[in-house]
Amino acid sequence: MAEQRADEDVRPGDPGAAEESFDAFYRATRDDLLVSTFALTADQTAARAAVRDAYTAAWHHWRKVSHLEEPLDWVRPRAWRDAQRRHTARLGRRDRSLDPMHARLLTALAALDTGPRKAVLLRHLAGVPMSRSARELGQPLAVAAEWLQTGTAELASALDLSPDMLPAVLRGLRVVTDQTTLPRPPLLRRAGRKRRQVHTAVASFVAVVLTVAAGALVHAPTSTGTAVGPASPPELPPPPLSRAMLLDAVQVGAVGADGRWEVETTGDNTRGDGINSVCQTARFADPDGSEALVRRFSERGGAERSRVQTVELSRTERQAEQAFETTTQWYAGCSLARLQLITTHEVVNTADEGYLLTLRVAERPVTTYTVAVARTGRLTTSVVTTTTGDRGTPTQRSAQLLANAVGGLCESPAAGACAAVGQVRPVAPLAAGEEPGLVAVIDLPAVGRVNEPWAGTSPAPASPNPATTTCDDTDFIEAGARAGSSRTFVIPEADLPVQFGVATSFGRFRAQRRAEGAFQRAVARLAGCEDRDLASSVQPLARTSDRRAGTELAIWQVTTEISDNEVIRFRTALVRAEKRVAQITFTPAGGLDIDAASFRALAERALERLGELG
Repeated sequence: MAEQRADEDVRPGDPGAAEESFDAFYRATRDDLLVSTFALTADQTAARAAVRDAYTAAWHHWRKVSHLEEPLDWVRPRAWRDAQRRHTARLGRRDRSLDPMHARLLTALAALDTGPRKAVLLRHLAGVPMSRSARELGQPLAVAAEWLQTGTAELASALDLSPDMLPAVLRGLRVVTDQTTLPRPPLLRRAGRKRRQVHTAVASFVAVVLTVAAGALVHAPTSTGTAVGPASPPELPPPPLSRAMLLDAVQVGAVGADGRWEVETTGDNTRGDGINSVCQTARFADPDGSEALVRRFSERGGAERSRVQTVELSRTERQAEQAFETTTQWYAGCSLARLQLITTHEVVNTADEGYLLTLRVAERPVTTYTVAVARTGRLTTSVVTTTTGDRGTPTQRSAQLLANAVGGLCESPAAGACAAVGQVRPVAPLAAGEEPGLVAVIDLPAVGRVNEPWAGTSPAPASPNPATTTCDDTDFIEAGARAGSSRTFVIPEADLPVQFGVATSFGRFRAQRRAEGAFQRAVARLAGCEDRDLASSVQPLARTSDRRAGTELAIWQVTTEISDNEVIRFRTALVRAEKRVAQITFTPAGGLDIDAASFRALAERALERLGELG
């Protein structure tokens, strides 16, 4: 759709170009959206109002919406939801002047379940590819395809047509909607500019004003002395936050068709301790917020999974940004015993900002937490899934569940950017609130059956290097680094041998070639250890290099005989990210060890953490 992507050349701060791109997008897509919305509800009045308001909202958020791959994918779900809501409020209203064929078509569409009906309209009328249709429906591709197949077959049978004739028949509804006039672009843009002021009005104040005005109108005489009846009050804007905006059991279960769920409780989080999920450290992320809601879900027929959604409404967008940061920090910097951060993804094109984090507690049984957090405008929401086992919820399903949660909040005047599609990309871990550039407590794996948490020392200078082994004398500061830092990690409450623990350090060099030189010298030093020290053996475990990204990684196992009865074993890794080099070493003791795969994952995390210094 070349017309829809005219916004790609819009420059920030160029209102004229933004207006032109929005106007072009609106003119190119409004007729198609109107006919599909009408087909969904068979209500021209509801369809027109919903399409108008959806484009008004799109202009209000145009700075973000214009950069989506398909801006119509943001507008259409909003128009469809609003049209269904308006249409439900006007049951029984039908246009009796419709052509019999069109009336028959609309009746057959209305007989379909909502899911198959939307699938048919997305594919056969809107021409949306199946992959995007599935995302918009909030379903895996297989489920969306099944809905499309079912809806197509039932609709074709009801109309006594072959399935390949349906697109043309559906497009024939344009004859009806072409008679409907939509506002000109400037009127929509003007409404969009006023939208924020209208939405921030206090609903209670509006209600009082309307009540007083209505009372005055009842008693106000006309020039003929006749009392004038009360005028119909305008439709009030939706509240900033309501229970209807939360996920429901159907939405929670529909994502991936992964079970039957039910709502356990819904409340404002003012009872009990207010702690709803692992790692949460306070009742509210925004203690000065206006409102909060919490809804708990349980899976029927078992206790393997549970979910909880929280929403907080902040008084200002800046406070909401802080609430979002606090919420993500609860999980990104968690120091629960045996808990480890597995993956981090950024959720894009769904809200103003959002992340997915997968955490795992290596107990018996293993418990996996999938944490989805997003902010849209002044609203911060999180959906935390707790799963018994190490598989957790697939990333794309979690992203779509978060998109559904954000979609419900789109009805709020406090909402900002929101889209019905959950898209993710893997990113480096979020800052853990510890020393930037070094691994954190949440990065460290569980060891044996030790049930106490890791603890890190305060950051110290990089020289001397606590991560050096008996086979190397790596010192980043002596090698020319202009700055550096180090830490050691132990499990102090477990009463382990003093040599047990993890040590790490990094150095920042002025030039990449100096960092490369320091890395290569340390590698050579370890590789030649056996020639210098007959009591030591060195086993290379891994070596990777990505020249384009400017990264290198090398891992060894070092064993040194201290005496006839004592042997020290290390796992050590050197990593480089452009001008930054780090070393991380694990020393097992007392039969407590981590496997080679876990140490490699830790080394790779050390490489990712160097990015915090960029």
